[in-house]
Amino acid sequence: MSTWFEQNQTKSVIIYTALISATTWGFYKFIYEENKLDLYKAQIETKQSVIGQYQSRIDFLEKENSKLQVVLNDFEEWNSKSKDPTLFYKTKFEEIADLKKEFTQKKALNDTVIVADNSSGQNPPEAPELKLPINFEISKGRTYVNDLGKIVIGLNNVHVDQDADFTLSIGNKKNITYENIKVGSSFSFIIFNNKKIAIVLSQTDFISGSARFHINQE
Repeated sequence: MSTWFEQNQTKSVIIYTALISATTWGFYKFIYEENKLDLYKAQIETKQSVIGQYQSRIDFLEKENSKLQVVLNDFEEWNSKSKDPTLFYKTKFEEIADLKKEFTQKKALNDTVIVADNSSGQNPPEAPELKLPINFEISKGRTYVNDLGKIVIGLNNVHVDQDADFTLSIGNKKNITYENIKVGSSFSFIIFNNKKIAIVLSQTDFISGSARFHINQE
């Protein structure tokens, strides 16, 4: 006695194919939706992390603003009690001017003594050496200046992903702008006396808006 499948072979193949296709599509749909869900979760976690960074920076700036407000209040209180603030500032400016004048006179006298010593045939003193390594921190909008090495670094920005933008001048190379620089990046230069140095972005902090640099000899 033949079965229904034997009597309806064409229908059986169609039903079987449809069943396999439906199962495959259902499995694919499940995996696809799971992957989409994982992607959305990752995006949400990333955005939450960025929002957390911004919130921490806001908290930091609010604390700094509170400190500044305390200083401003103290100054205003002192200023209101002073009989003649203008006279006070004028006196301080005069004191600073006198100190600058005294420093200039002493420097001129010192230079005269050096010239006199050199006239006796002695060799002039050696030029001061740039002492390395150097580590320093800069806040956003501020500049590090090393007159001896003719090195100037200005921090323009620190991004939420901790990359930094800064402007560098060293020797005759002026105003070189670097953007989206990652921590650990190193830049090599030759300064006076043919000394080769490396400037390294060693650390950044988005919350405080600051970056640390390391300068060493190669």
